[in-house]
This record gives sequence, C-alpha cells and structure tokens, in this order.
Amino acid sequence: MIDPRAVIDKGAELAEDVSVGPFSIIGSDVKIGAGTVIGP
Repeated sequence: MIDPRAVIDKGAELAEDVSVGPFSIIGSDVKIGAGTVIGP
C-alpha cells in the first residue's frame, strides 16, 4: 500500500508489495525491493 500523502518520484522503482507510509519521500533512481516497509 502506498499512502496518498507520500511523495514518490516518477523515476523510482517499487516492487508490487512495498508499503510506503505517510509523508515518506522517495527520490529518483531509487529501487525498493519486495516486502519493504517504509514508515510507521
């Protein structure tokens, strides 16, 4: 799940099952692997 308050650059690559919490900021050229949880 990606919280709508998170900011994710269009150049970032996220696996399908990544969880991104509110107010997270993910820049370009970032790759986040499967099962990763960012935020509370």
